Amino acid sequence: MEDSLRSVTTFGQLSWILCSLTTIILFASIKRWRYLLVKPSFAFLIAFHLQLQWPGTIQANWIEEFVADQWDYFWLVHVFPLATLAVSALTMRGKAEETFARVTGNLGQHPLRVEGGILLLSLIVAATVGWYLGEVALSATGLWQAFEDPMNYEDARAESLKLLTNPALRYAFEWIATIFGPLLTVLCVFRCVTIYRSGNRVMLAPYLLLIGCVLVAVSLYGAKG
Repeated sequence: MEDSLRSVTTFGQLSWILCSLTTIILFASIKRWRYLLVKPSFAFLIAFHLQLQWPGTIQANWIEEFVADQWDYFWLVHVFPLATLAVSALTMRGKAEETFARVTGNLGQHPLRVEGGILLLSLIVAATVGWYLGEVALSATGLWQAFEDPMNYEDARAESLKLLTNPALRYAFEWIATIFGPLLTVLCVFRCVTIYRSGNRVMLAPYLLLIGCVLVAVSLYGAKG
């Protein structure tokens, strides 16, 4: 255990510190200012944090060894999200709060419609992911490779895309990643807000789990937005 701790370099330690700090600030920001979730910059930051920052942190030792300009990489992957978070959290908050209030207010008046939309979109996402994993092994997906071997991520991503020989499946998955997945996430978030306000917070769990599943699903083949 001591040997493994000693093997963590300054680069690795700073990567873990800033990545963990970003996670903490993200959660705190969402808890304090939930209306930030309607801002595209904040949504981009969450995706960046999950798809790039955490894989880069887990494989920090490999990156330090094989990337020639590892500190440039460090600034891009670890400092950039914190700077983006500061800008997103401190600018255009009034419009975001107003938009959030309008949308959540309207959705709160029609919970059955929201539940129906969540159910329908969940079935679409689940069916598409099942279809995709029937064609491509989980270990060959872009998301898996992002964690297992981030240094060769682009090559692995290209190979995973080549495995999608069915044009219909490829288009379906792109629709999941760009339309249905984000829409499902938004509906789940607004449902969480309604439940949170009602005080029945135990019911938040399935929606939070569903949001996590959607984030994994839309990241599977490593498509670039």
